[in-house]
Amino acid sequence: MKRILFILFLTCPLHLLAQYRLNGTIVDGAGEKLDAATVSLWHDGTLISTQFAHLGQYAFDVDKQITYQLTISLIGYKAVKLDVGYPFHAVNTVLMADNTQLKEVVIAYKKPTIERRNDKVIFNVENSPVAAGGTLLEAVGKAPGVQVSSTGAISASNKGVTVYMNDKPVRLTGDDLSTYLQGIPADQVSKIEIMVNPSAKYEAQGGAVINIVSKKIKGEGFNGNLNGSYTQGHLASGKAGGLFNYSKGKWGVYGNYSFTDRNQRRAINNDILYESQPGNAYWDINKILLPVARTHNYTFGLDYNINANQVFGILITGNNNTLTNNSNALTTITNGQKTTPDSLLNTLNRNAGNTRQYSFNVNYKVKFKKRQASLNTDIDYVPYHTGSTQSIDNTATNAAGIPTSAPFRSISPSMQDVDIWSGKVDYDTHLNKQFELETGIKYNSIVTRNKFDFFNVASGQQMLDPNRSDYFKYSEQTAAAYGILTGTIGKLDVKAGLRAERTRTTGISYSADSVNKNNYLRLFPSAFLTYRFSEDNVLGIDFARRIDRPGYSQLNPAKIYASPYAYSTGNPFLLPATSTNIDLNYTFKSNYTLTASYYAVSNLTNQITVQDNLKQTFFTNWVNTGKIRDIGLQLMTTNNPAPWWEINNYIEGYARLQDLRYLTGHIENSFHYYIKSDNALTLSKANGWKAQVSMFYVGPLQTGTYHFSKTWDASTGISKSLWNNQATVRFAVNDIFLSNPIHIRVDYANQHNGFLYSNDSRNATISLNYKFGRKVNEARKRQTAAEDEKQRNH
Repeated sequence: MKRILFILFLTCPLHLLAQYRLNGTIVDGAGEKLDAATVSLWHDGTLISTQFAHLGQYAFDVDKQITYQLTISLIGYKAVKLDVGYPFHAVNTVLMADNTQLKEVVIAYKKPTIERRNDKVIFNVENSPVAAGGTLLEAVGKAPGVQVSSTGAISASNKGVTVYMNDKPVRLTGDDLSTYLQGIPADQVSKIEIMVNPSAKYEAQGGAVINIVSKKIKGEGFNGNLNGSYTQGHLASGKAGGLFNYSKGKWGVYGNYSFTDRNQRRAINNDILYESQPGNAYWDINKILLPVARTHNYTFGLDYNINANQVFGILITGNNNTLTNNSNALTTITNGQKTTPDSLLNTLNRNAGNTRQYSFNVNYKVKFKKRQASLNTDIDYVPYHTGSTQSIDNTATNAAGIPTSAPFRSISPSMQDVDIWSGKVDYDTHLNKQFELETGIKYNSIVTRNKFDFFNVASGQQMLDPNRSDYFKYSEQTAAAYGILTGTIGKLDVKAGLRAERTRTTGISYSADSVNKNNYLRLFPSAFLTYRFSEDNVLGIDFARRIDRPGYSQLNPAKIYASPYAYSTGNPFLLPATSTNIDLNYTFKSNYTLTASYYAVSNLTNQITVQDNLKQTFFTNWVNTGKIRDIGLQLMTTNNPAPWWEINNYIEGYARLQDLRYLTGHIENSFHYYIKSDNALTLSKANGWKAQVSMFYVGPLQTGTYHFSKTWDASTGISKSLWNNQATVRFAVNDIFLSNPIHIRVDYANQHNGFLYSNDSRNATISLNYKFGRKVNEARKRQTAAEDEKQRNH
């Protein structure tokens, strides 16, 4: 590390140490920070530099103690000119609205596909022909540093993630999260923000944060957007949606709706070696799954501006999903060294269910002009219900087709109901021209009820098996408070925060007659320091502590059977995992960012496979296996070899040191690397032709008892603007070479098994996006109180 710092010091010219910082904030008449204003620095009529303000902030590095001139302009506001003399202080500039109607405006600024900010990386989906036009899940997988597995698990910089929609969490994981994100067209999304180290304002739950931001619509009047797409893989899928926004006087109404008809084909190959006497048993399981999902997503919001400083709003969101997932599995069992099978198992599995999740939010916000402060209050109620019925029909025969045992038939209805009540208050204020303070408190209450019944129907009648049935109730209450201090000291930008959370949990399994309680207080500090040697040389260090509480389904001890010989279960005694992350990053000319990272997790939660070699049964469970440490490097680059060509590369490599406890074996350390490259091409600016080529390569990794094999992907797309840029048509092909299956092996102690997941990843999509109406005011984006609880996996 000392060598890295020494090299960075030598690469910075000595005269930079004599520079001064000229910075300021741009707000409107109501005190709201204005984004993307053009700020130009002049001296004696000579232009020195120009930049776009980010969230109302700008900063120039100058090397003379003289008087400079600033010009600040933004469409819809009156331009401002001012003189700034030495000694330089932070300048607060107010831009007043310009009511003069503009006939035509031409903006030369082109937003890049990928942007790097101090605490986040931004992937502008609108600029990506590969990502836009497909599903939101596909777009998330195209973001730099983000990986999406075949099971729907999302990670960023080798961390688990919490997914937000417009600063409101989507409290789903696994197949539920995958179904939700695949039900939203990417054409409704403007950008995806990746925060590897979230600040103390965000809930401490989870690892990284991915915030998905919907498209914005501005101006007064009515406006909307319609989109639709068709995807062809093994099976055909389609989606359609739209959004609208209406603003008149003090009232604002907005909403969106999308419908997805998704049909897929998945193949899973599973092999198990049962070591037993007098001979080993080899099980080869080939399963074909045909999931069919019908998903409705919708949002309706209403804002009333009481006056210039107060606004009241309600927000309702919903997700309704029906899913059928039928599968046919053939198991071939061979004993010893025999080349012909001893027996065959044929398992038909039918699963039909539905999910309903709603969110009701009431919001009130008030601004205090004299103090440059604001108070924001949210109250949320989030009910969630999911129910499904699974039937299993299993027959066993020998190689000649003669039955060797009685058929196994079962029906398992299950349901889950979750109620979340949340309330939060956030207060922001300027302490002086240099520092800003953010504080807040929050309380939430969660109750989840899970019922699982197992009926044996082998005799032709449904007989309840109480030993395989369960009723599980889980409750959780969390009280939290946080404070964040943000400011600038010379060339140093500081953002430091502390969050405290008190959590009480109770898990009750009535069938097992067990109760598990937890009561703990945790502190979660975070700090972000950025030192600007110059506009082209920036050094930063980030620090954050997080917690990963078990998901509701991970705690549920009910056994969910896939066959008479295989099931999955949860663990009501799971403890929360805690993590510490430290990043040291250096950015050169905003185009090259090198990051050295340290990531440590204690009480790591892993899903493990368990073989009973004597009974020849197989199941998965969740356990706290110990701790890991990742030490790595990441490099992110942006280059423009030509005005029409943008290249974004991301390279990551890290060593994983594992101190894990499971059974009696030893889990080895490993090294992992990941490479992603995106090429954005403007084929014809005049005719609106764009293209993109996206590729990634994931190296092998040993994590816990699982060994993941390498995988890679190549995708491409092309887009064309139509009708004076009111519409865009896109065509994309994903996983061109069908090279993205997931291969997992377990060879640990006396556990020997493997999985090969092949999803419907190679597909072609054609889509159309159409904008209509007059410009309207942007729909207000706000963060509700129930943000993190909705994201816990049900």
